[in-house]
Amino acid sequence: MKNKSEKKPNIVIFLCVSAALSIAYAAVTVIHAARNSGGNILSGVIFYSVVYILALAAAVLIWRALCIKHGVGLTGETGDITITASGPGMLSEIDFPALICNGDQKIVWLNRAFSDNIGPRKLYGKPFSSICGAGIADILECTEPGGFAISLEERDYTVKAYTVAAEKGDYTLTLWRDVTELNEAKKLLDSENTVAAYIVVDNLDELMQFVSEKYRTVSGDIESVIKEWSDSVNGIVKEYERDKYIFFFSNEHLKTFIGNKFSILDKIREIRVSEANMPVTVSIGIAGIKGTLAEKEAAAHAALDTALQRGGDQVVVRTEKGYEYYGGLVQTVQRRTKVKARVVATELAMLISQSSNVLIMPHVHPDFDAIGACIGLIRLSKFCGVKAKIIAEQDDPVIVRCFDTLEDIGEYDIEDDVVDPAEAQELLESDTLLIITDVNNRSQYTSPETADNAHRLAIIDHHRKAADFSYEPILSYIEPAASSACELIAELLEQSLPAGTLKREECNLLLSGIMLDTKQFVRNSGSRTFGAAQYLRNEGGNPTAASELFKTDIGELQEEARYESDVIIYKNKIAIAQNKSHGANRVAAAKAADRLLTVRGIAASFVICESNGTVHISARSAGKINVQLILEKLGGGGHFEAAAAQIRNAPVSEVLVELKKAIDEYLEKN
Repeated sequence: MKNKSEKKPNIVIFLCVSAALSIAYAAVTVIHAARNSGGNILSGVIFYSVVYILALAAAVLIWRALCIKHGVGLTGETGDITITASGPGMLSEIDFPALICNGDQKIVWLNRAFSDNIGPRKLYGKPFSSICGAGIADILECTEPGGFAISLEERDYTVKAYTVAAEKGDYTLTLWRDVTELNEAKKLLDSENTVAAYIVVDNLDELMQFVSEKYRTVSGDIESVIKEWSDSVNGIVKEYERDKYIFFFSNEHLKTFIGNKFSILDKIREIRVSEANMPVTVSIGIAGIKGTLAEKEAAAHAALDTALQRGGDQVVVRTEKGYEYYGGLVQTVQRRTKVKARVVATELAMLISQSSNVLIMPHVHPDFDAIGACIGLIRLSKFCGVKAKIIAEQDDPVIVRCFDTLEDIGEYDIEDDVVDPAEAQELLESDTLLIITDVNNRSQYTSPETADNAHRLAIIDHHRKAADFSYEPILSYIEPAASSACELIAELLEQSLPAGTLKREECNLLLSGIMLDTKQFVRNSGSRTFGAAQYLRNEGGNPTAASELFKTDIGELQEEARYESDVIIYKNKIAIAQNKSHGANRVAAAKAADRLLTVRGIAASFVICESNGTVHISARSAGKINVQLILEKLGGGGHFEAAAAQIRNAPVSEVLVELKKAIDEYLEKN
């Protein structure tokens, strides 16, 4: 609220009246002096001048007193401040800069401190924004406690503004605080801030299976590279367990590491075991956050877990804004041991047994791998004596086809075993266990709201972890080295169920999921993949019967041909195809992506189609390009060699532009 003075004295009128009275009094005095002094006019003039000066001084003092009595009000965010006639003099003498603008935001006054900081430039009459690039409105609307930040003449200031009420309009007083030294001190403190990091060698145990006698040599080479990296930034690195290190360094070096894209990953990859083609890789988790050392250590450990769950051979940096990823150029090596699978199987069976009911959620638009994994989890729930349901749409073609193959068992009913997201919300109880499988990216859940409301959550997936969970699952089993979700579920069932428990039709569905994601055991297949397939075969599964699910009708075959007729070759090695018709079949798109890889010289393929207002992208790689990292830019995910993304409310043309941009960024970085 502005305070305006009720009466403001006019100094011009006051001085004129005072001068007239002084002249009249002086004239009488001069005449009288001339008579008494015999006509000496000079003495009269001197006397008149003295009287006039005294009268003028008296007038100024009286005007000043009246100004003090009728002061001008000043209102700001900090409260009401009264500036009287002594105010301008006070502002001129204060140490920090001050400046006043009129209603047109032009400079009308500034104090000595402002002139000393800015220099001899003439600023009177110039717009306020011309000296700092900001307007008066920006400063008045600033809600920062310190004020609006401005850099001027290589100095940093925080500026606060106050409105001054006057007869001819409002004025704005700005007070400037020099914070250059303070900012420099903050930068110095930030650069010297300690950063914690964990380093773990990913695949040395697997690579050393047949040349164990060379372990010490290879391990020593790795340690030498890591030690050299630490010494280059005057950091501290210690091996706290075999092939596991903790690393401390100053924050000022983190930008350098990010700038060279963590070249330590490339140096580690240069280490080879004998004549093996697979390089040694490491995973690194870094805590680039503020806080105590304990908080940084915990954040670094969480970042390391994310790096491992994404497949290793990469650096994950935990920042104040989230996670940043670097690396991931080498495919994950499958671990031969099933110890973890046995531990997870025991834990999962216990969690199911302690639940009143189980809900199983695949990704939106599920495929054979997702549904096969769900059926395997239903069988495990039945064995534990707990009712389980799948969260999906009952009319989904893949679900209908899968349940048709289960008719002969007599234990499955699509209307009873499959519920939509709305029904799932009603089934949630305090002890309900929600199992999410074949997906870990919330944006790809069938029902994200159900996941948000569930108190007990378990995740079983083979895709690289897309981001940190906003909620902490009580069980997280993410193995990017696995070929499929069905492979993981088959291993868990092998550890939990007695022999002969699985039905033949259930085995066929699980086999179909493995066959789908491995492209008939050609891609991303390891010893554990064949081990899971052998278990399912022993339980009654038949690969020939499983392959029946992949047969297509003539319409799908024609649709695949449409994709192949509209292909562009991007960057001389990437095939991009699209089906411009609405309601395209996404299954046909995935098959078209597989077929495009058979073209000579093609390192990766992307197929785009639109269905029900959603643009689908299916991506495949021949093993040199990580398509998962590319589609992560578009909100998708998957594997090194196979990934997918779904973009809603966007035209195909716009998605194509974004896809090319993501490909360019990947190729530029890698």
